[in-house]
Amino acid sequence: MILEPLREMLLRDPDVYRMVGERIYPVLLPTTPQLPAIRITGVDEQTDSLTLVHTARVQLSCFGLSYADATMLAHRVRTALLNRTGVANTITILTIESAGGGMDTYEADTRRYHTSEDVWVIWRYT
Repeated sequence: MILEPLREMLLRDPDVYRMVGERIYPVLLPTTPQLPAIRITGVDEQTDSLTLVHTARVQLSCFGLSYADATMLAHRVRTALLNRTGVANTITILTIESAGGGMDTYEADTRRYHTSEDVWVIWRYT
């Protein structure tokens, strides 16, 4: 699926990498992660049977010890991904667009701030 290629794109972005290093997790955040960190989760995916182009809705979740850290990371993630194209692994990304929405929360039990945004990733196998 598209989660690993998105992770690779984020790892290659110097601003994102400076903030999180390798702490970009597909699907599941560790129980006690070092923050800031990013979680990438697939929400939905459809494939056009004629063109074999995939449209995936993906949630990008940014976590920090402060609201400022979480929102700054989210800004850097958006800058790194939105309207980008490229090849990662065996996948060609045709475009990445905001799916709208997004949400900011504070998780009192873990004492971490969380901001998320959904994106549409249009892609096909290379």
